[in-house]
Amino acid sequence: MDAIVQFIRNALCCIKDLQLFEEYGIHDAKLSLQLIGGDIPEPFHKTTPIEYLICISQFYAFVSCSISGFKMMTSRQYQELEEVYEIWREASKKTEKSGIANRIVAQSIINEMEKAVRKVTVGICVFPIGISFFWLAANSLHVTEKSWIGGLPMLIHALTAMEIFLIPLLYFMWNDSFTQMKASKSMIELKSKLLKSKNNTVVEDDINATTYEWLVPSWSPFWKETQNSIDPTSTEKALADELKKVEANIESLCRQKGESSVVGAAAISSLDVSSWKSRKEGQREFLYFILNFIAFYGYLLGIIAYYYPDDVNNYYASIARFWMTSAESDWLGNFAGDFCWTIEPLIIILSPIYFASSAPKSKVKKE
Repeated sequence: MDAIVQFIRNALCCIKDLQLFEEYGIHDAKLSLQLIGGDIPEPFHKTTPIEYLICISQFYAFVSCSISGFKMMTSRQYQELEEVYEIWREASKKTEKSGIANRIVAQSIINEMEKAVRKVTVGICVFPIGISFFWLAANSLHVTEKSWIGGLPMLIHALTAMEIFLIPLLYFMWNDSFTQMKASKSMIELKSKLLKSKNNTVVEDDINATTYEWLVPSWSPFWKETQNSIDPTSTEKALADELKKVEANIESLCRQKGESSVVGAAAISSLDVSSWKSRKEGQREFLYFILNFIAFYGYLLGIIAYYYPDDVNNYYASIARFWMTSAESDWLGNFAGDFCWTIEPLIIILSPIYFASSAPKSKVKKE
């Protein structure tokens, strides 16, 4: 839903920027007066029909991003995983088994803890971005022309806050892109090792929590799901059950004698699909980075135009806006941001369809 609203919001902004469909009166405030009827107080009387629609979509972003950001940054998932990890540590002391299966379980829990920390970090960034949309919605109604909620300076402060908190998100996009691409390459290398090995088996040294998830894609341990509360007894039992499953799969994957590894044969087939998907997801993340970086810089030009107008001679500001006038750089930067943030939700909406239709099919031989 968020992607659909984002597409509508920024598509409307592009239409406003380019003054498209002007013949329908959507850029004329007089049509708003006719549709609403009666007297509209200042400054709302300047609002055009398309600006009302943009305002609604921006207010949705204000509510949606603020709520989702608040939920993420107040998530207790890390604390829950920490409890699970402590229970695992205590349980592992009671058993003599401390082999590869135990290590995989521990690594997997730690990986999820790292993801939980990142989730909080993303929430800290998303929340103020969501709050900033309140001033964008108000600006669409021309409220920022008055001093009621801080006026134009407060709008610029809101845009500046959005820019600042977008920087960590850009880093995550960049990092995720190369992480996914690297993972895709590693999957191909692992598949090559499996094909060269006897009976499709792997060496224990090649298995860790990450590679185990590649080799057994159906693995979905309970600690990957958010728990409302952690009960030590039931959690210890669940950990023991997971450990047995991992041990059984490891035994099959690393079998050196007898029949071919069924798990290994399935892994060879699934690695092709997983590698393709990881590579495409990496490419998609890189495209997200490019689009968001252009949007970031485009909206930054509006801030530069505000602080360094044409009558303020600043060499670095001139370079930043490519020697355009303040008005030109403000319009072009704003349009570039609106356009890129129109393309991004289209990719979010359509890419799952592409993945489903174009991914190589997994073929597992049944013996």
